[in-house]
Amino acid sequence: MSALHTPGPWLAEPADMFGDHNIVLVKNEEDSRAIAAVVSNMRDPQEVAANASVISAAPDLLRAAESMIPTNLCLTNSNVRDDVVVPLECTMGDLRQVAAAIAKARCAA
Repeated sequence: MSALHTPGPWLAEPADMFGDHNIVLVKNEEDSRAIAAVVSNMRDPQEVAANASVISAAPDLLRAAESMIPTNLCLTNSNVRDDVVVPLECTMGDLRQVAAAIAKARCAA
């Protein structure tokens, strides 16, 4: 299934003169398109920058989370308790993708 959202990667731009951050899709150095904005609303600038980082990492986090769920895992089976340990087959590349997405989300601009 293809995503309905604008595909990543997204980038949080530095704060503008109002303290707002645009979230942009960067196609190349000459072509970036705003897809969202994090408005400061008189909030702490560090909090606003951190919110922009989390939002800009959303496509990366989604892709990383999707890579961790095997297609043959039946998540709707109510006979399997939540505390059952399920062996997942993921690669170091999958784990690195998850770690990189988390780092991007935590990195305030």
